[in-house]
Amino acid sequence: MKLAIAGLILACAASASAQKLTVKIINRQDNETEYTYVVAGRFNSQSNSNVDCNAGDNTLNCNGSTTTTGSSLPAKQVSYRVRGATFTLQLPDGRAAVVNCESKFKERMAGPQGNRRSCHIPLVDDIQAEFHGDNAKLVWVVSLDGKKTQSETYKILAILDAPRSSPDPEDSSLDLGQIFKMAVASCDDVGDRYLIVFFTPGKPESSAKGNCLKKRPDCRQLTMGKVYDVVFLDDSDAHRYTDAPISFRVFGAGEVSGRPASAVYAWK
Repeated sequence: MKLAIAGLILACAASASAQKLTVKIINRQDNETEYTYVVAGRFNSQSNSNVDCNAGDNTLNCNGSTTTTGSSLPAKQVSYRVRGATFTLQLPDGRAAVVNCESKFKERMAGPQGNRRSCHIPLVDDIQAEFHGDNAKLVWVVSLDGKKTQSETYKILAILDAPRSSPDPEDSSLDLGQIFKMAVASCDDVGDRYLIVFFTPGKPESSAKGNCLKKRPDCRQLTMGKVYDVVFLDDSDAHRYTDAPISFRVFGAGEVSGRPASAVYAWK
């Protein structure tokens, strides 16, 4: 009896230490042979629809349009040599978990190679995850009424930090000269200048705009979907725009100390 109670206490303690979260699979790959898994970029989009309708006696004519804006980030240079199923899970706090599951033992009286089964793989992207130590138990619904679920335990390969927030030039505490990451959502050519919309990687809701005049030698068009390093200029910098509240230099990622500025933009 004492052994049974002790076992129950241990089971409850183990369950209590696990963390259950709602997560989203943002990248997946599956292969029974060894392959290289690269942490993939993320895509975020937002659609806005406008519809105008005119009613006649017996007809209803509608004209409408939908505009979708999105941002794509290139893959991070993080790779793993793996077998089996590998996922990148988007966590609620902006971090990402890379998990993997190889084939598992199942007795079939078929020898070392035959006594294996493939890992269960969710066909949906929105799932539940129970994190405990270096394991993640993935749970997903497989019935219409939502009562039946399937699960599989995956090994956690890495937890990737959430991107830093975009700097706010109106913030008096902005550290001029500090390096920030900027992802370009769009870069438009409007004749005499380039206009950009950028945001913190992974957080498109905190977007901002900038522009540069083509007549300036340091004005160059940026690439949509690419991530750059950004340094905000102080008032003494000769390259800043004098008629703008603040200006910033744009470098290729990781090239701040090694190359000249690829462009100088003014905060719009």
